[in-house]
Amino acid sequence: MTDQTRFKGQIISDQLAGAITRTEELAYELKVSEVMTREPFTTSTLMTMEEALDIFNKNRISGAPVLENGALVGVISIEDLIRALRKKDLAAPVQNYMTTNLVTIRDTDTVIEALKLFVNTKLGRLIVIDSENQMAGIIIKTFRQYQVGQAYCHRF
Repeated sequence: MTDQTRFKGQIISDQLAGAITRTEELAYELKVSEVMTREPFTTSTLMTMEEALDIFNKNRISGAPVLENGALVGVISIEDLIRALRKKDLAAPVQNYMTTNLVTIRDTDTVIEALKLFVNTKLGRLIVIDSENQMAGIIIKTFRQYQVGQAYCHRF
């Protein structure tokens, strides 16, 4: 049974409430702004796919927002790079392969809303926008566990 269906259709009793993990609880409390990457690596529309590949490789990332004159216009992913590689088209500009139909999330939304979007869209990253519809950051679909002293911190 998945976490998403574990309590589906059930009235949350005291016993069931005790089974909710702190991570699940935080997903409803934390705002996207608290877990997003504020200054993600970006590419530009005129950058070549080879240059984007170098950025991905150097920084160990699998996707990045695409900017044109400072404005968000798309997202480039490792899947787009693979398409360019298959076509032997690494000299092409990023704008030829980027996704322009963007799915975004607000920085004031909760992490649970981001998780729902990840499940419903099957995307690996969401661009975070602020109240002025400007890019504020990026949130990626990974779960990393960092050890801090004897405690563990979780990042979505």
